[in-house]
Amino acid sequence: MGIEARVIDIGHRTLFTRSIDGDSAPVLLLHGVGASHTTWNEVPGLLAAVGIGSVAIDLPGHGASSKGEGEYTIESFAESTIAVLDELGIDRVHLVGHSLGGGVSLQLVHRWPQRFASVTLASSGGLGSRVGRPLRAISLPGADLVLRGISDRRAVAGATWIGQRLHRFGVESVLVREGTLDSLSGYADEGQRHAFLSTLRHVVDHRGQRANGLEALIGLDASRVLITWGARDGVLPIAHGERAHALLPGSRFEVFSESGHLPHQDDPGRFAVAVADLVRTVGDAGCVRADSDLADAG
Repeated sequence: MGIEARVIDIGHRTLFTRSIDGDSAPVLLLHGVGASHTTWNEVPGLLAAVGIGSVAIDLPGHGASSKGEGEYTIESFAESTIAVLDELGIDRVHLVGHSLGGGVSLQLVHRWPQRFASVTLASSGGLGSRVGRPLRAISLPGADLVLRGISDRRAVAGATWIGQRLHRFGVESVLVREGTLDSLSGYADEGQRHAFLSTLRHVVDHRGQRANGLEALIGLDASRVLITWGARDGVLPIAHGERAHALLPGSRFEVFSESGHLPHQDDPGRFAVAVADLVRTVGDAGCVRADSDLADAG
């Protein structure tokens, strides 16, 4: 199993990628806001075990990709993703997007459908206006000061202690997961705070989600679409996934009854099986857009 980590210069910014070899077109993994390629944990390895390669990208302003000034919009993330695929020499992929990454995925299949053989939306953004109160609150003015405070080493240490105690009693919370705590530590960096808040405020305000990707569903080949959701998702309600599934009769809809907003972490084995089954069923030929005449060369 060949694994390659690269930092790719696309002109105005650099993006970190982690690739694993496979037998055919790879799966492209796009993470959520404030996360990175590490959110996928076991999923790339599980896919590789059945011959499916993957490319995981740190979106601009996230993980090991460049931060600081610049655009942090769904559109710019999509354009950066296409630039990375071009640099890697990859013409076609199977797209998997979680949360913010789902919103980026909707933009990608809308503008460059010919590049994607299938799409998996995991607790995806852009499918409705409702969003959990914490994200709405962080989008408000003054959030920079709050993030600066909670990223303090003592605050993170306190959250770690709470997380350890909750774990002893069998209680898990997305707010005190190891990955979340790592992200909190990162917000001590001004560039990372700016990138996170700029990204969040582009897609969320005090009323809810600003981005609407439902139009991107129109014309998709439902047989090439998988929608997964955690039944206990407190960030993006499962009703968004149910609505998207209803708009695409024939699409696959998998509910993770014991999961919250991170089904790929709560049950990576089942998640990887669902993605692998879609990839094998549709193959690498064909386009995620049912009407190929609608495809825009970008």
